[in-house]
Amino acid sequence: MKRAELLAVVALAGMVVLSGCGKSNSQQLSAPIVRNGISVDVPKLETTFASASPSLRDSASKIQVAFRYENYKEALAELDKLAADPSLTPEQKKLVGDVTEEMKQAAAAVPPKGQ
Repeated sequence: MKRAELLAVVALAGMVVLSGCGKSNSQQLSAPIVRNGISVDVPKLETTFASASPSLRDSASKIQVAFRYENYKEALAELDKLAADPSLTPEQKKLVGDVTEEMKQAAAAVPPKGQ
């Protein structure tokens, strides 16, 4: 009987540890990314457009990839394309505008090459 109780306690402890890890990970994924001292909320952009049309999701994904590789020119071009989409909701338009401004600030803060 004691063996069964010990096994139940170990299993319960394992579930608690694993559930705590998942919560921490999801919080990390949704936090804005700091690049060149500027906070850019690309994760929120991805989350907001996750249930949007395929073309909007594709644009959000392209922005995220361009940002990851510090290709600000491509990211800003895709943000402009996304901002021009007439199907955006007012909340989506505001988020795209906010991320565009953050992206411009991050691009301007890039140190010159060779320094």
